[in-house]
Amino acid sequence: MLKKQYNRYPHSGSCYFNNFIKMHDPDAIIEDELKKYKATIAKSHQPNIKMNIKWHDEQLYMMFVLRYS
Repeated sequence: MLKKQYNRYPHSGSCYFNNFIKMHDPDAIIEDELKKYKATIAKSHQPNIKMNIKWHDEQLYMMFVLRYS
């Protein structure tokens, strides 16, 4: 299992997770989209700023990175 931390709101620059957020409807539930990649949102100490994501399948994580890079 991989654990990664991302900014909740995209900043300037092109991180693959920022691209993922920008490509989806702002009203869409991010958690539902992450389920396709066997990923879940974990508890965060700064929930308004940071998102902790647990990737349960390393191959699907790599597919996610390649798709949104």
